[in-house]
Amino acid sequence: MRYLFLMACLVIISPTSWCSDPSDYLTPQNQAEVGATLVVKNFVAVEGKFEELGAFFGEILADTRAFKGCIKVDVFADKSTKTYTLIEEWDAMANYESYMKWRTHGGGVDMRGRDLIGGATTYKWGTKTEL
Repeated sequence: MRYLFLMACLVIISPTSWCSDPSDYLTPQNQAEVGATLVVKNFVAVEGKFEELGAFFGEILADTRAFKGCIKVDVFADKSTKTYTLIEEWDAMANYESYMKWRTHGGGVDMRGRDLIGGATTYKWGTKTEL
């Protein structure tokens, strides 16, 4: 049920609040925050490549789950929209940023992955609360 609420919230968030570059939202104050961070990524497959994109994620997500600070990664698939949604929880934003640096600089996002993804959107939230 939490995921349904989260996905509903994603639909109503203004596109101006979406960030794909950490420099868009990180300040010296929240860079120092330590606490679970939620990251939601939507990947739209290139036409006819939905199953292949799923297999690609199956191959590379073990590295994500094993990366320092990754608490969990859940994957949701919607064949009707050719979309995979990854919901990631990290112990701290700094560890997620280290992971992204590794992933985008030789950590498995090879040309095959780029050829399978027709579009991607990333949403990031700050520190988890106990509310």
